[in-house]
Amino acid sequence: MSVAAMIDLGVPEGLVMDTVASLRLEGYGARVSKVQKNGIEAVRFDFDQTHAHAHEHSHIHGHVHEHTHEHRNLADISAILRASSLSKGALELALKIFGIIAEAEGRIHGVPAREVHFHEVGAVDSIADIAAASACIDYLAPDSVAFSVINEGSGFVSCRHGVIPVPAPATLEILRVFSIPFSQTDESGEMVTPTGAGIAAAAGDTFGTSCPSGKVLAVGYGAGSRDFKRPNLLRVMLIDGGEAERDAVCVLECNIDDMTAEGLAFASERLFELGCLDVTLAPLLMKKGRPGTLLSVICTPEMESGAADAIFAHTTTLGIRTRLTERHILPRRELLVHTADGDVRVKRSERNNRASYKPEYGDLRKIAAETGKNLSEIAHEAVNGAREKDN
Repeated sequence: MSVAAMIDLGVPEGLVMDTVASLRLEGYGARVSKVQKNGIEAVRFDFDQTHAHAHEHSHIHGHVHEHTHEHRNLADISAILRASSLSKGALELALKIFGIIAEAEGRIHGVPAREVHFHEVGAVDSIADIAAASACIDYLAPDSVAFSVINEGSGFVSCRHGVIPVPAPATLEILRVFSIPFSQTDESGEMVTPTGAGIAAAAGDTFGTSCPSGKVLAVGYGAGSRDFKRPNLLRVMLIDGGEAERDAVCVLECNIDDMTAEGLAFASERLFELGCLDVTLAPLLMKKGRPGTLLSVICTPEMESGAADAIFAHTTTLGIRTRLTERHILPRRELLVHTADGDVRVKRSERNNRASYKPEYGDLRKIAAETGKNLSEIAHEAVNGAREKDN
């Protein structure tokens, strides 16, 4: 459904077919067709056997295919993907998706991710689905990806392990780990698969928020194989947010006057590791003339509870002030620049049709320590490389 929606959105069908062909999955083929769901025309993407009598029925994917299941581990799938025509960005995304699914399956079955033997999710149709979806996202190269609340069905479905509840355990584990909000409907059947949840977790920047404001440039509808009371469609919109985008953030603050500089630095590191957007420390004068520190943390609304727990765990504060607010942010994306001395990540932003580039300090520092060059020299080379990559 993800691939179909992005083809309908405008990704060239040839790109998808070439990607699938490069996987060299003998005996299987892809096809793209138009279907109607509740009166809405949509694209359908199928990948299944082109010969041999099928003898097993899979219920674990968005598309219901009949095929023989092959058992592959993460290394087997990685080898297939690395030998394909996927671009560097698409390959990284595909490997990330499979890694997320492997971690979830491993936790469910009590084994390390590398030892997970994929059955339903490792079947050739899902390798094709994930590779093609990654190629589509890489082709579109969005500045950010926002998901609505994920809608899931209810009841039970059959798989290799027998009858399991909906959401499937691996699906629910992915939603839990990545704090993806979902809503369970009264529709009987599976609407969100481990594959779909993995794609969302790997590609998504925000979840469950309102649709980003802006001009809708294109709309795509991807159809699933089953029929529900509501249209079994995935809708994707390409939105131009203009010069500056807005998103919701949570600000947490507290005043501290009884911690060492080392303790405050450690707390800041833990908050950054948690995934907070920004952490700052500022001096202030507290009651009775005591010097203190203002700790300010910015995070997504979904992270508020986790950030508050971390502040209480790593600081001496007894209370935290919180508020929801919005911020203006310029459209941005990250470029990986290969210099003579090493790779540098460069953040690219744009305003009034003028691009600006900011190299990642950690990468500059690492190269400077290894080569003896000064930071400005390495930064200059990285920015020039980013401009060339843009052109």
